[in-house]
Amino acid sequence: VAYWASFAYTAVGSQRRSVEIANAGLEAAIRRRDSLYTSLLAGLLVHTEITNLEPERAARLVALQESFPGLRDPVSLARAMISRSIIEAYRGNWGRVLRVCERWMAEVRLAGRFQLATAQLTWAEAKAATGDLPAGIAAMQEAIPHLETMQSLAAMHLARLLALDRQDGAAAELVHQH
Repeated sequence: VAYWASFAYTAVGSQRRSVEIANAGLEAAIRRRDSLYTSLLAGLLVHTEITNLEPERAARLVALQESFPGLRDPVSLARAMISRSIIEAYRGNWGRVLRVCERWMAEVRLAGRFQLATAQLTWAEAKAATGDLPAGIAAMQEAIPHLETMQSLAAMHLARLLALDRQDGAAAELVHQH
């Protein structure tokens, strides 16, 4: 409940209340030793802390996610890997983002196509940021069909990479489609 309530308060513009609810829910999840909700709430707070330019607080939340016992279910693992990728990308450590994504893809390969595609999308961003634009474009193109409700958002990331690669027509077509 805390995860969705926090998310709802963020959506309606009450960031302070969202953070209060997420922190209270995180404490309760830790007490219950619930890896799924610990990971989900910590991940939600990582985004908030990065938005508020508090990377050290965000890094502590990521460390909590990664060290929490029972972090094996695909959703918890994916949330922890997303959080680690955000921290490393914020710090400009794109090589570390690539390594995190490669580990993530290996861990979730059997969990389902959506989880793998999510990891591939982040890996593609890191490849593009490290100068391998063709690999980034190819990985995004492979991942997008499997991203369910995230397809439109991912398509905008791909359009940006296509524009960087001077494929303006393809980028414009993709934006028009989504």
